[in-house]
Amino acid sequence: MKKINYIPLVLVLMIGIAKQATSQTKSLEHTAAHSNTSNAHPLETTESNRVLKALNISDKAKKESVRNLLVRQYQQIQKTVAERDSKMKDAVQSASNKVDGEKKAAEIWADYQILLSKRRDTFTNALSTHLSADQVELVQNTMTDDRLHKEFTLFQALLPNMTEPQKKQVYNYLLEARSNAMNVLSEEDRLKWFDKFRGRANNYLAKQGYNLRKATEDLEARQKAE
Repeated sequence: MKKINYIPLVLVLMIGIAKQATSQTKSLEHTAAHSNTSNAHPLETTESNRVLKALNISDKAKKESVRNLLVRQYQQIQKTVAERDSKMKDAVQSASNKVDGEKKAAEIWADYQILLSKRRDTFTNALSTHLSADQVELVQNTMTDDRLHKEFTLFQALLPNMTEPQKKQVYNYLLEARSNAMNVLSEEDRLKWFDKFRGRANNYLAKQGYNLRKATEDLEARQKAE
């Protein structure tokens, strides 16, 4: 059954990013190590296996540790999102009027976004005890369908004359998109985050004097000529 989104499109998405203490990382590792991954749901298993395939870890013990962390992270996302959506639904239904209900739902969404971001950072910190920095980067990109690189490559093809500061700003927008996309479970929801921050990048570039419509037409013309 398709979930109902109780957040109006006009609500501003809020982002909470916080670094976790070492004790939290150790706690997550302990919990993950004692999780029964054989009871993982299909989504957790499928997504975890997809990441593990990209990593191609030969060490069996390390592979199992990373698998446990992945499964645990996907389980936490599912549980947190379900809890958030339930509270938002209750807030909307119990409110005396629509405006109050939407306001309360937005506050709940923002609070849970902070929680999801904290847990994401704890997860990546825990991964870093088993994987290199490049491998942790690979995990994040695989979890988000490598959209960061795909989008950034498209921006560079669209605007080949961007300056280095402009490229850096666009890349930072896409990094923020990836961070948020790691907090959701479906490809559709991950795409929504990249759509949002692609829009911010487009607005930034337009203010820098670029004509995005013309650049798109020029790119299409170049592609047809190839």
